[in-house]
Amino acid sequence: MIFDEYSEDIRKTMLDIEANRIVKPRYSIQLCEELLARKELEYDVAMKGYVNFNMGYCTYELNEIRKATAYIMEGLNQLLETQQWRLVSRSQNILGIIANSQGNLLLAMDYYLRGRAICEEHGFVDILYLFNTNIGSIYMFLDDVEHAQPYFDDSERIFNEYPHITIFDKTTTYINQTTCAIHGKKYEDAEYYLALAREYILEREDPLNQILISSLEAQLANGMKDEVRRDTIIAEIDQINCEKIALLDVFDDLYYYAQMLLDIENFDSFWNFINKLEPLVNKSESYHLQKRMVQLKLFYYERVKDNAAFLKESGLYYKLSEKLEKDQQLILRDNLIVKFNLEEAKKKRFEMEKRNEELQRKSEIDALTGLNNRYSLNEYSEVALQRAIIRGSSLGYEILDIDYFKEYNDNYGHQAGDEILIKIAGVLQSIAENPGIFVARYGGDEFILIYENYTYVEVKRFVMEIKNRIHNLAIPHKFSKAPEYRYVSVSQGAVCKQPGPNNKTWDYMAAADRLLYKSKSAGKNGYQISDQFE
Repeated sequence: MIFDEYSEDIRKTMLDIEANRIVKPRYSIQLCEELLARKELEYDVAMKGYVNFNMGYCTYELNEIRKATAYIMEGLNQLLETQQWRLVSRSQNILGIIANSQGNLLLAMDYYLRGRAICEEHGFVDILYLFNTNIGSIYMFLDDVEHAQPYFDDSERIFNEYPHITIFDKTTTYINQTTCAIHGKKYEDAEYYLALAREYILEREDPLNQILISSLEAQLANGMKDEVRRDTIIAEIDQINCEKIALLDVFDDLYYYAQMLLDIENFDSFWNFINKLEPLVNKSESYHLQKRMVQLKLFYYERVKDNAAFLKESGLYYKLSEKLEKDQQLILRDNLIVKFNLEEAKKKRFEMEKRNEELQRKSEIDALTGLNNRYSLNEYSEVALQRAIIRGSSLGYEILDIDYFKEYNDNYGHQAGDEILIKIAGVLQSIAENPGIFVARYGGDEFILIYENYTYVEVKRFVMEIKNRIHNLAIPHKFSKAPEYRYVSVSQGAVCKQPGPNNKTWDYMAAADRLLYKSKSAGKNGYQISDQFE
């Protein structure tokens, strides 16, 4: 999507959507609906993809994962069609988080790795941290700190290279690094990363990170055997309102906290916490998260030896397992659809790139001779000049044209004239096989050569070699006005000089053209070369 193509008020709405989708997701949804209702955007596929992605993002923040999945899946096709690869990769990230929340770690990893590959292919290094963080979290869930840590470390490297990444985004990684350090019992590292994560709390009041960081502080204090501090923090968490947290982002971390409450047998705080989380979990419609909540309750009932409650909760656990199995089939189907659509989009992009390359090649190549054309010459000449200025090396220009070509064309016919152009182009192309020599057909019977990093003597040698090779073709031209030479010949003008900082390509073109004119005035079938512009 090209942002600047839209009117100022549409651009403002888009910026408002992105600024509010985390802090005021319902407001962003309202703005998305307003964009879709605009008449001028009715058939704008790129905008529809953008809106569906943001609707998916907002409903994901509201823990409505079925709606989020539907929006992201619908938008993904539109994003692929309009090649909005940055949003395609971010869609993979959200689908991965949703798959993870449904308990399908392999599928989640598949989404993350696919999104990461898109980032690497298109150079979106600045958002690689999203995938690093989530891949590291999967390893953390599997208690594999050794494999998780490198992903978190790589995210930190990206933060240092791309300072525009927000504190909010950095906090997610710092929180994961804290969790990683606590699990690995590296408490000094945990304190360091937790201090970095607290910066966001100081910057903006946010219940999500407030409860998350506080729960980590409690777990850290518990690991360090500081029971007084741990219990103080637990009492503070008991007072935090959890109604507005994006559960999918933090469930694993909160689960670890609940497990800690069970381990230290603080059952009052445990149930306080469960009662806060349960409405959010039920609203998310994730059978996997509901199952894990039931699992926490089962741990409690087992610990206090409440067999009746344990059996009742076990029945619910079984029912949720059945529902989850059906859900997994739908998630797998969605993943296959995404894979298929991505492959189709890649094929289309490859075909389009091939067509564009062919068009580009045709636009830079003279159709008759196969040499570079004037368009290609203009582009190359500027680059060659700058290279010569930077290197402090010589630059040579040669212009040549065919003597009495009009007479040849008029008497032998245009087809024969074309054959002459092709033969002379062949001679010039063989010269251009030397490194640093560029040749182009300038138009009609006129050709130009550019010599990079060759001395005056070397350029003169090439000029003479061209003349001799064309002579050796011995193409009859009985209508030539040069009585002493009745064969096809050329006149040449060349200049070779080290450019100064203020020289332009025109200085070389004009000088070579003046020397060509002098050569033709002297009777044609000759050459003039100089090391000066005048």
